[in-house]
Amino acid sequence: MRAFLALLVVVGAVSCFQPRAATVRSTTSVHGFFDKLVEGMEGNYKGGDDSPYAKAKAADDRKEDERKKKAAERRARGYTELKDVKKKSFAKFKYSDKQGEKEEAAAAAAAAKAAAEAPKKKKNFFGL
Repeated sequence: MRAFLALLVVVGAVSCFQPRAATVRSTTSVHGFFDKLVEGMEGNYKGGDDSPYAKAKAADDRKEDERKKKAAERRARGYTELKDVKKKSFAKFKYSDKQGEKEEAAAAAAAAKAAAEAPKKKKNFFGL
């Protein structure tokens, strides 16, 4: 009898220090609010050659191969060094400056016309 009581006291003392499992579940886990979000995020990473992830990776690999091919062609063609340049060259503009000149001329003409049309007032002494 004493052994049983001692065993009961020991089990009671040990169990009061044990962490208790949470029996209350959250509403999100019960109703599954985020199930569609998780499925959408994991959908691209499912295996197989038909997965969107595999297709995007294959497209990226093709682009990288094209980039490396162009870089190899540039390397094979060589680079122009400063000592190889024999005559001066200047930057060529993509657009001609004629459009800018037309706009400036139109603005100057409009300013001159406005100045000519403005009536000339006689200046008064102290603004009177």
